[in-house]
Amino acid sequence: MTSCQIWCLNTLVGIHESEADGNDGISVLEHRAPFGDSPPLHVHHTEDEISHILEGEFPFKIAGEIIRCGPGRILRT
Repeated sequence: MTSCQIWCLNTLVGIHESEADGNDGISVLEHRAPFGDSPPLHVHHTEDEISHILEGEFPFKIAGEIIRCGPGRILRT
């Protein structure tokens, strides 16, 4: 099992499970981002992304619509 942390832009990313760790193609990452931080807008063409908000609030832009998610919300994008 992978267990490492890296900085990506202004976010500390913990890699708990890498795609290379198994044969199911799943990666599990934990992002610790400061208030107001956000990854650049991007699109996943070959994989799904599931986000589980632990605390705070995070806005997602999906098909031009802003969806605000708070603690406990799980969103598949």
